[in-house]
Amino acid sequence: MVPPVPEPPHSLHAAGLSRPAQEVLVSVIIPARNEEACLGACLQSLVAQRGVSFEIIVVNDASTDRTPAIGESFAGSSRYVKVVEAGPLPRGWTGKSHALAAGVTHARGAWLLFTDADTVHLPGSLATSLREAQEQGAALLSYSPEQEVHGFWEKAVMPVIFASSIVTIPQTVLYGLRDNRYFGSVIDALKWGEPLYTVLYAAGIIFFAYFYISIIFNPNEVADNMRKYGGFIPGIRPGKRTADHINEILTRMTLVGALYLIIISFIPEWMMVGIHLNHLFRPLGPFFEKLPNWILNGLNVNFYFGGTSLLIVVGVAMDTVNQIESQLIMRHYDGFTPKSGRIRGRRSW
Repeated sequence: MVPPVPEPPHSLHAAGLSRPAQEVLVSVIIPARNEEACLGACLQSLVAQRGVSFEIIVVNDASTDRTPAIGESFAGSSRYVKVVEAGPLPRGWTGKSHALAAGVTHARGAWLLFTDADTVHLPGSLATSLREAQEQGAALLSYSPEQEVHGFWEKAVMPVIFASSIVTIPQTVLYGLRDNRYFGSVIDALKWGEPLYTVLYAAGIIFFAYFYISIIFNPNEVADNMRKYGGFIPGIRPGKRTADHINEILTRMTLVGALYLIIISFIPEWMMVGIHLNHLFRPLGPFFEKLPNWILNGLNVNFYFGGTSLLIVVGVAMDTVNQIESQLIMRHYDGFTPKSGRIRGRRSW
């Protein structure tokens, strides 16, 4: 349980905090474990905030790189920043949750901002967020305004993230009405393993796969660039015909990719809780009751990775193997597994 946060001091400026525009202190808590690549940019964007009183607490969670040194360098040059240690991980806790709780024990603000070390905050965003929360009378405010994705697997998981976020909205909004006669059944139907949840989740992944690819890839632009530089597809006329051909191929590939994401996303769920086809309306429900128990109720496996995490783990493993392979080839070695030949990843041809 997170302990209560004490009231901010009456004189914030005297307490060594940023000069207040209003007598409200925001404690920014950043859990950091081996974040030397991005922590500096995050802190730089936060110390430059104006129009709000704040303190920044960097929670070092047993980092083995320069993360503590980067935090201390900002603490030495800015009175708004301090670095604390997360301490040993208690039993039953996860790393980031424990780091956040450790940061809260050092916080003095009436408002808490939990943010990752790989985020960059636009000028004035802290004051704007606080003002919106106060105007709306909100006790909790969550933002995800813009995400930058660069790697293949980062882009691949975006439809899954969007779909899961949309499916969980009704549960979050209607949670207070879970005992209601009408809304309770809706919340139950959107739980893990329920057919309605499965259908909406799968449909959401397909929709956002097409939506996301339509944003990041423009067939008309690709066709125009090919025509400008003298490129063409054999048997296809340049211009609109080429754009239509690219769009047709992209549509088929996106569907295959979306189905792959659906399967990977549902594997952990089906292993843990199964798919409750017997909860369908009559006469389908009783018909599916004849299915094996491992299909309806899962294998009762404690699987600690969700579908998104599984995709990220596989992607990182493949990229790591490819990088090791490239380094070994550059140094005239036979490769990572010389007896079986080169490992063919997604970038090998």
